[in-house]
Amino acid sequence: MIISTDRNAAHRSTLVAASWRKSSYSQGEGAECVELARIPAAIGIRDSKAPDGPALVISPTAARALANQIKDGELNLQKRLGPNRADGWLRERARRRRAGAAG
Repeated sequence: MIISTDRNAAHRSTLVAASWRKSSYSQGEGAECVELARIPAAIGIRDSKAPDGPALVISPTAARALANQIKDGELNLQKRLGPNRADGWLRERARRRRAGAAG
């Protein structure tokens, strides 16, 4: 269950003050990583390259379910769609983002 994003004013100050942690598996600069923070009754998730950007706030139960899905490979697009379809989906998503930013 998604509780909110940090665009929600109720969570903004809590997220700013939170202690964010990056995975020990992170490869450092330029890697695609997320950071997690425990906040009252929720877990914050944000892009480590954009700490001032939006954050997803979900319940601890949803965070555990998400972690399990990641570990089990359920969210691996290349595994689910095959490498060619996954790459096409990712390119199309990036194209739409660029078009939205330009518009």
